[in-house]
Amino acid sequence: MADSTWSDDLQEVKEFENALVIDHDAKVLASKNVDTSKFAAEIPNLPKLFASRDTAVRAGVDFLGEHYDVHRAYEDLIYGRRGDSATGAGVALCRVKRKSDGNFVYSIAVFKFPVISANAVPRLRDFTTEKV
Repeated sequence: MADSTWSDDLQEVKEFENALVIDHDAKVLASKNVDTSKFAAEIPNLPKLFASRDTAVRAGVDFLGEHYDVHRAYEDLIYGRRGDSATGAGVALCRVKRKSDGNFVYSIAVFKFPVISANAVPRLRDFTTEKV
């Protein structure tokens, strides 16, 4: 069951078309426009992308039935896109370590033009960091 305060706050983030926040066990903490039952098989794979940069770039991101090519992968941040700049969509993943138990919280968001990576990626990181 998603945490209502996380979900309420996530609904307010206008930059994201779709978004999801999960804990280290892939338990959904919050979602925005995501049918978690329909895409349940994709959710546990998201944290695995942080295994290495090579893993993220090779595998890309599969989310909501779409595949996104990864063009940037860092220790706690991965992002990429599908399609072209006008009709495609971007995706960003972030992980933040909880101070309370040392486990990671993972967030993912899809964004579309006119929102660009330069806006969406820091917004996702800030949202996740503030909530953890």
